[in-house]
Amino acid sequence: PEYHNLPKLNNEEIRNLDRPITSKEIEGIINNLPTKKNPRPYGFTSEFNQTFKEELTLIILKFLSQN
Repeated sequence: PEYHNLPKLNNEEIRNLDRPITSKEIEGIINNLPTKKNPRPYGFTSEFNQTFKEELTLIILKFLSQN
């Protein structure tokens, strides 16, 4: 049998993965989308996402809380 020495997460890393995503994090991601690129896979440009950042943030937070 093969054995692999895979890295393990410590308790702080596990807690960080389990915490809710914040609106600030989502807005940061939207703000950092590359501009002047082809539309995202779902058909909207980065400029569109940035223009409607507040509305999209609320939609994404609601989607993520429905688990």
